[in-house]
Parts: sequence; structure tokens; C-alpha cells
Amino acid sequence: MASIKQWLPPAVRLQLRVAWRMGRDWRQGLPGRWASVDSDRPAADELAHRLTVRQGLGSAVGALRDNKVHNLGIAIHRVEAVVIQPGEVFSFWRTVGRPSARAGYLEGRTITGAAVGTTVGGGLCQLSGMVYLLALQAGLQILERHPHSRDLYTDSTRFAPLGADATVVYGYKDLRVVNTGPAPLRLRGEIGPDHVALSLCARAPLEDCELVFQREPLPDGTRVRTLRRRPPSTLPELLGVDDYPRLP
Repeated sequence: MASIKQWLPPAVRLQLRVAWRMGRDWRQGLPGRWASVDSDRPAADELAHRLTVRQGLGSAVGALRDNKVHNLGIAIHRVEAVVIQPGEVFSFWRTVGRPSARAGYLEGRTITGAAVGTTVGGGLCQLSGMVYLLALQAGLQILERHPHSRDLYTDSTRFAPLGADATVVYGYKDLRVVNTGPAPLRLRGEIGPDHVALSLCARAPLEDCELVFQREPLPDGTRVRTLRRRPPSTLPELLGVDDYPRLP
């Protein structure tokens, strides 16, 4: 089967993959649990309880940096329109949509395997990583998350702790988070020429967990263990172990 698929056009392979994921979602009973757009947006002062992540825009320069800001702006507008009710699932791609030129996205930097390149919608992984980091901090359940295939940055250039990333590839890799809290959640974003900020907001107090990303050197990279400690507990929970080979 794999040998047959490799001869199919990329667009056909993507359609098959999307159809496969939709079938799996139906079998798991997810369609009735998706977070959806809510046109009744509360005023900022009604969402007094929030957790915020603020990051630089990384090392991209020139047109690639401008395109990244543009792509993030489109995606932030879409995630801001969604309300995540208790028990509902936030899916990055169901919310943001396919990152196509028709949808307004531009070429941005991406990591594919061991190579750094560009693709339409590049740069959105920073936003998915911020959603992931906020979900960890708020004590939410992570239903699906994928680390990057390589560690692209050094300690002096990275904008988030190693292990706090969440790569997304439309049709293949999604970020999915379950609102396990008692109150509806919303996301609010802000983007400037040199930074991007994202807040997880609610009318009720949010859990604020301590996160630890423990690093272990490997011969060709780094292993990271993600730990979360919920207050007032002193026993951390191990959420996952990720290996990051160094970029050649």
C-alpha cells in the first residue's frame, strides 16, 4: 500500500489522509465534541482570568518574517472566534482551516524531516506551540500533539523552552486539547512587529500549573521529559518524552 501511495499526486494523498482522519474521528465519537465558533464575544473585562504566553518571532528576516506575521494574524483571528466549552475538544486545524493561498496564507519557513524550507502557511507552528504551552499550564488534557522532527534553535535563539513546541501539518499532524475545566475557555491574541502573545481566558479562575522541561543530552541531540505539577500537589505528572535530533 505504501508503494502505491508514493506514486499518487500529493493533493490526492492529502485528501486520502484527511478522509482517514475524519473516519477515525467518527469512530472515536469526536464530531459531537468539537469546539465551535461563537459570535457572542464577551468584552475583555468579562474574561478577567487569563494565562498569557508572550514570545519573540524567531530568527526569520525580511519577507519570511513579514509573511510569518501575516500568517499568524490570520490564524489568531480564527482561534479568537472559538469558544471551548467544558468537555469540548479544540482542534488547531478545524479552527484555523487549511493553510492555502486561497485562504490568504503566504510562504513561510518550515522544518520537513531534516530540511528547512518554505511552504504556504509556514510559521503557524509557533501559534500551535503557544496553545499547547497554555493548555499544559492550565492543566488541560492533551489529546494530540507532535514535537518537531529537529531542534532548529540554540538556547540563545529559541523563543520557547525545548519540549514546549507542537508542530502541525495539515491532514497529518494536529494539536487537539480537551477543556477538562469547569468553565468555557477562549483564546485572545496580539501580534506586533517583533512579538506574538496569546492568552487563555475565562470568567472563572484558571489552574496555573508548574511546568518543567527536563533535558538529557543524547549523542546526536537532546531528550526532553515534560513534567507538570498541579498546585497544591507536590508530585509531578510525566506528560511525555521527546527526542530532538540536532539539525545537520
